[in-house]
Amino acid sequence: MQIRTRLTLQFLLFGGAIFIIASAAIYFLTERYLREDFFSRLESKARNTAKLLIEVEEISADLLKRIEKDSPASLPDEKTIILNYEKDTLYTSDEAGDIKITDDVLERLYRLGRITYIQEPYRVVGLLYAESANRFAVISAATDYSGVLRLKNLRLILISVCLSSLFVLFLVGWIYSGRALKPISDVVRRVEEISITSLNLRLDEGNGADEL
Repeated sequence: MQIRTRLTLQFLLFGGAIFIIASAAIYFLTERYLREDFFSRLESKARNTAKLLIEVEEISADLLKRIEKDSPASLPDEKTIILNYEKDTLYTSDEAGDIKITDDVLERLYRLGRITYIQEPYRVVGLLYAESANRFAVISAATDYSGVLRLKNLRLILISVCLSSLFVLFLVGWIYSGRALKPISDVVRRVEEISITSLNLRLDEGNGADEL
């Protein structure tokens, strides 16, 4: 492999690694932010729903369902389930039973006070809501279509930027390595020009400021 090619590939490798690591960091930090932001909004909705049902006497389960259904602040496919400490269902907007609440989920919720997990395509948050001496388990779930779309677009952008950057890095590396090796190439060419019939030719000593 020619020295110029090897230098170009090394430049491409190091520069490309930096771009790829930076892009991966941007993607995972963004994914984490979007996930935590969605869980935060979902938790806020769950607390508000529980507060309306438990603390406002005028709000019945049927009325709460209509309020949640017509609310412009509702999240996509939002479902909320409220259980008392005996695990009896006091309220549910999950008519189809899509959200599976297992004993393990409830055990972790009662032990930790707040849990989050993913049950595709739903993002699920569970929290304990206390009112007087009573504790209620509130499970709320919704689909994060917006977050998924944002991450998809971000992936496409980062991939495009990385590929474009690799191409630019290759060109820059090729040009830079060519200029860096030009003095050596000139010496080799000059040596090849010196023969038995042209011994009077001399090598260019350069400016004397570097090794060449």
